[in-house]
Parts: sequence; C-alpha cells; structure tokens
Amino acid sequence: MIVLVLLLVVWLAVLVPQAVKGHLERRRELVDHFSRQLGALEAASPAVPEPVAHSEETGLPPPPRRRMSAARRRRRVVAGLLVSVAFSGLAAVAAPAKSTLAVNLLAADCLIAYVSLLVRRRDLLAARTGRRPPVVAPLRPALALGYEVARDGRVTIAPSAG
Repeated sequence: MIVLVLLLVVWLAVLVPQAVKGHLERRRELVDHFSRQLGALEAASPAVPEPVAHSEETGLPPPPRRRMSAARRRRRVVAGLLVSVAFSGLAAVAAPAKSTLAVNLLAADCLIAYVSLLVRRRDLLAARTGRRPPVVAPLRPALALGYEVARDGRVTIAPSAG
C-alpha cells in the first residue's frame, strides 16, 4: 500500500508541473493569437477619432451612467431577502427539521439586519443634512369605511353626505 502511495506522489510530482506549464502556454498562445487578430482589425478599420474628454474646459457634460441606482439595488436586495425568507419558511413548514428552521431563521436575521442598516443609514443621512426623514402617515381604515376618528381616538359614524 505504501508503495502505491509513493508511486502516486512521484507521478503527481512529475505530471502536475507539466500540466500547469502546458495550460499556461496554451493560454499565452490564445492571448497572442487574439492580439494578432486585434492588430489586423485595427489596421483594416478606418481611423476612429479619439474620445473627447468631459471636463470643465470643454463644457461638455459627463456621459450618462448606466449603473443601477442605489435605491433600485436596495429594493432588489430587500425583495430577494423577503423571497428567501418566504421560501425557507415554506420549506420549514413542509419539511420540519432543525436545518430548515435554521435556514429560515438565518434568512430572517439577514433581512432584519439589512433593514436595520437601511434605517440607520437613513437616520444618519437625515442628521447630516439636517432634514427629518419622511414619515409615512398611519393607515386610517376607519376613514375609508365612512367613520370619523376624533383626536382622542374615538371612532364615530360619519354623517352621510346624501
């Protein structure tokens, strides 16, 4: 058994460096081939003007950015975390095991941590700029159903406007 392990080690010591060298050489050949093709394309194509620098000197605005906005990224992250909590919750209900429950709790913890970081970021930004964060008005279902809500919280039936 020891002889086989020793033979395996010797084979690996001989073959692995050769395989790595061959891989690197093939990769270098591919890069060289691509460079030659690119040079041929550059020689065959008409001259392309140099791009204009966008600065204060030229008076041109910078090109528009095509990156996803930060707000859209944040919404996607929250949506992804909500989906992961929902699916892992369904998995925990469908196959009640410690592992599925742990995955659901981990996804919920990630969602809670991310939302708390977003709230903290919003509060720090509001403190830095001196503006208060927007407050979402509380939902008043009683108003939608035709009731009046007094300042002290009492709900009465609104007089009909008929």
